[in-house]
Amino acid sequence: ECSEPNSVRCIREVCETVQPKSILEIGFNLGYSASLWLHFTSATLFSVDISNKRETLAAAATLTERYPDRFTFLCCDSFKLLPKLEGKKFDLIFIDGGHLDEHVMNDIRVAQALDIPNLCFDDWLPQFGPGVQPSIARYKLKVVKVMGNVALAKWK
Repeated sequence: ECSEPNSVRCIREVCETVQPKSILEIGFNLGYSASLWLHFTSATLFSVDISNKRETLAAAATLTERYPDRFTFLCCDSFKLLPKLEGKKFDLIFIDGGHLDEHVMNDIRVAQALDIPNLCFDDWLPQFGPGVQPSIARYKLKVVKVMGNVALAKWK
């Protein structure tokens, strides 16, 4: 969970390293990481989650109310995301949706299609995200920094 102190430190470190102006987050869940991105930066945040659970939508509504000019939420499967982002620019993507190869590979393809230079992956450790490291290797991404269960990567 991104509410744990180590995850807070990791996200703060990514923010200090990248200094993002616009972030795409795939995997919102209850909004813990979204809250951290908004807290540690002045960036705009576009969060996507496949879930329309009451708790997810309530968390998104709270952040929309708190950050009306900086936060956008879209309930959508990331496999259907690209057409909805036409014309949008991001300098960081946080990939924390599905953790199987096919999901991570798709989310990296989204980053590639949108020319997002910085890719941050939650659940870097294989026991949490079995598809994360293999997908990073398949795309030949350069892992810049590993912070516990979070990894920051760039295109080679």
